[in-house]
Amino acid sequence: SYGIDLISSSYELSTRFGPDTNDQNIRAAYGQLEYAVTPKLSATYGARYSTVDNHIVRKDSSLVTYGDVKNDDEVFVNSLGLNYTLNPNTNIFIRADENFRFAKIDEQTNTVSGDIGLKNQTGISYELGGKFIKDKFNFDAVISRLELKNEITSTTVNSCWPCENPGAYFYNEIKNLNLDQTTKDSLLINTKYSPTDFLQLIFGAEFIDANITGGTHSGKKTPGVANKTFSFGATWTPSSNISHSIDSKWIGKQYL
Repeated sequence: SYGIDLISSSYELSTRFGPDTNDQNIRAAYGQLEYAVTPKLSATYGARYSTVDNHIVRKDSSLVTYGDVKNDDEVFVNSLGLNYTLNPNTNIFIRADENFRFAKIDEQTNTVSGDIGLKNQTGISYELGGKFIKDKFNFDAVISRLELKNEITSTTVNSCWPCENPGAYFYNEIKNLNLDQTTKDSLLINTKYSPTDFLQLIFGAEFIDANITGGTHSGKKTPGVANKTFSFGATWTPSSNISHSIDSKWIGKQYL
């Protein structure tokens, strides 16, 4: 399979400090190949090439331009995976997947440093997982490691306005920044069980150890990542035309 993406976006943020605008254009081409090595083993390879053009303009409250930045980039990533069928009920896989994320248009103008523009996030993930299906029971689990460079995240900073005034108003606001290097190790578990033909129970859990592994904040926890998450749901289908669902999710502590 193959395809192309063309995305064009325009953004304007108007505040008492003046307007910020960002025109962003993203172009991408991608493809994926799957090959049956044996009747039970298949291999998948994928690749994606993408470019981004950002034109960011910052003006003061008098509409005088004091920032005009072109922040363009390009990236090429690959993925490779193997999928093996142990038996009709059990399947296991292993995958390495390079990834990236371009900074969103609203992230470009609201940075901790005050500078215009963020670096684009890149990384690679390694996954090992499996799925088991037997009658009314479904279970799957994945262990993974995600290594990122320039991870885009946000933090709370103290601000004031107007700062030069002795009676300035002080407040907290959320701003964006790049972390140098981060690593996330995780275990994801999902189960589904249907005790009857009309009722399905769903349970999920995810455990994450997310750390900053490079730069001035090395050794600290990655902000905004919960260390554990649990979810529970149930669906009751009394007829082919009616279904009722309930879902609950518990999110553990995370550092800001």
